[in-house]
Amino acid sequence: MQGQLDTMKMQVELAERPRISIRVNSEGPLTFVKDYSGKDKVRVPLTITYHNSGPTPALVIVQFRKLATDVYAYMAGNKNQEGQQKSVRDVCLENTDLYKTSDEILPGTDESGPAIVEGTINPAFITQINPMLTACISYRSSFGKKVYHSEIGYSISTKDGALPFGLTVPESDLRIQEIGGSKHADDDEK
Repeated sequence: MQGQLDTMKMQVELAERPRISIRVNSEGPLTFVKDYSGKDKVRVPLTITYHNSGPTPALVIVQFRKLATDVYAYMAGNKNQEGQQKSVRDVCLENTDLYKTSDEILPGTDESGPAIVEGTINPAFITQINPMLTACISYRSSFGKKVYHSEIGYSISTKDGALPFGLTVPESDLRIQEIGGSKHADDDEK
């Protein structure tokens, strides 16, 4: 009897759960700046939009975003202790203590907010960069305890390709493109 009840609860939650997708848009030019220690950084203002296409409210647990200046910096910064590549979810889950919110995203609505993301540029002789952005969100249903995750990766370039180092790129020339393999409304538990 208890097994049937648990199965019914799980089926109801799966049918009624929130489903969050993520969309990113540029909100200004990509610029190069120096941080307080003199390191070169790339900075881009964005709007990150979370959309709930599910039938119930999503209670947001954590939101996280990271910008790497190229695929090598992205991969090098995302290795586990064994030196293996981390998934976007691994990076997101490591940061579940950051950006904790009490936000609720209602069914059929968007929750948008501005974000200024930065990435450090390490190589001294670089002539162009290919920034990559990771954004993820962990959330749960308003009536369940199961935690869901959505994650997405984007590459940032100009309409002509890679970004020239040191030059401001106007918003109209930026291209933000989803990286294949990104996941929306993923069903795995935390």
